[in-house]
Amino acid sequence: MENATFIVVIFIVGILAIASFTQGDLSRGPKTTPPNPNAEFGVVHEKRSFFFSSTPPTPSSKDSNKKPSPPAPTPTPTPAPELEDILHQYVKVSTRSARSNKPDKEYVDISYSSGAPKEAPELLNVSQWIISNSRGESYALGTATNLPGVSSYQNQDQLLLKKGGTIHVITGQSPLGANFRLNKCEQYFNQYHTFVPSISTSCPAPSKEPGQELFTDRCYTFVRGLNSCKIPSSLPLNLDNACREYINSNISYSACVDHHKYDSDFYKNEWWVYLNRPLHIWSDVRDTIILRNERGTAIASQSYQ
Repeated sequence: MENATFIVVIFIVGILAIASFTQGDLSRGPKTTPPNPNAEFGVVHEKRSFFFSSTPPTPSSKDSNKKPSPPAPTPTPTPAPELEDILHQYVKVSTRSARSNKPDKEYVDISYSSGAPKEAPELLNVSQWIISNSRGESYALGTATNLPGVSSYQNQDQLLLKKGGTIHVITGQSPLGANFRLNKCEQYFNQYHTFVPSISTSCPAPSKEPGQELFTDRCYTFVRGLNSCKIPSSLPLNLDNACREYINSNISYSACVDHHKYDSDFYKNEWWVYLNRPLHIWSDVRDTIILRNERGTAIASQSYQ
């Protein structure tokens, strides 16, 4: 009897153990691959170290709200009306030879004082400025040539008036066919052309030009006696061929430009501008000369009677 009771108890415990095991498996459902701890909204991210990642970390909302540092402030340019008031004091018109009735000799000057304050620009682009008389006739100053007599392209450069500079505005036509800026070699042009006002500058002496080390004494003496910026009209018969070749190749405007165009004092602060008018435009009795900028504002004026 005791043996039978023991067997029944063992049987019941076994049934309960099997039932408990089966119920646990069923409650957990089918086995699946455990989720990736780095998965976010269905996207699987690779594990990356912050210090070795080529992609910078996404900024937090707090960081994204930070405003970038403002750029360094740039100098505020002088407003046009204020600049015009300054220029009105330091840009002047002079009548010079305005009373002449010959267009090639009639001219006025425009000057920009070297005493202009720092608020005024060092260079004034006056290419679009207008000069007019009391009858309302107006003429643009136009562009110019920085290096006349060398390039076939004329009047391709802006007309830039520097502090301390002067523009001669001649009514007639240019002997060179263009408006031009003065340089230290241009006195060569005086040999074949007449300029009003005349061209006067410190021209390099021929004896200072390079390549004279092997001259004979006769050649050396002749070259030292040549006038600056003037081509000799004839050469002595007793000069050797090497000396003649040197003079023909080095004593000229184009050679002077080649030798000196990089000198710090090559360009001068002086311009010749031609209006190309066949008749004089300023009255030989009385007139008012008005200079206006590209905005149409009167910058300078001069009356005479």
